Amino acid sequence: MLFKKFISGWENDRLEKRFYQMLTFGLTLALMFSVYGIISVSKTTRVILMPAALEKSVWVSGEEASDEYFAQMANFFANFRLSYTPQTVDYGFANLLKYVTPEASGILQAELKNVALDVKGKNYAQTFIPMEVSVVDPKTHTFLIKGNERHFIGSQMVEEIVKEYQVTFVLINGKIYVSAFKDFQKPGTAEPR
Repeated sequence: MLFKKFISGWENDRLEKRFYQMLTFGLTLALMFSVYGIISVSKTTRVILMPAALEKSVWVSGEEASDEYFAQMANFFANFRLSYTPQTVDYGFANLLKYVTPEASGILQAELKNVALDVKGKNYAQTFIPMEVSVVDPKTHTFLIKGNERHFIGSQMVEEIVKEYQVTFVLINGKIYVSAFKDFQKPGTAEPR
């Protein structure tokens, strides 16, 4: 009888050990699937951005983004670059330069410095009201902003024109940078002097 009791206890220990081994194996397997799922989802996750500067839902995923995102950001950057007064020109240009690629920063910084000196020296102001943003080249993220531009000297408006600007973006790890911001010249037209 003692032998039967000993065998019975030994059998229970074996079953209990097997149960814990299977449980450990199952939990390890579940953990590995979870890690794999997290890694695969992190590569394809689209982030929905809704900051105050954007009017529509957009997505950004690594090195790609929706055209709506680029269009809304073109309007955002146009405000810094194209609407200014002698008092706000430095602030707007400094904010724009935070989003410029290092390759384009030197050229744009020199250009903006000259514009700022001219604006302050002549008490000149400008407003730009975007009317439409269109895609020029989706592969290079180049967009065309068309809008009304008003020029002021002091508080007197001296000119109102429809103007177009071309903006090229680069997306690096989900962050947008401006690589070019220039007047748009239609093919075959002479550059203004």
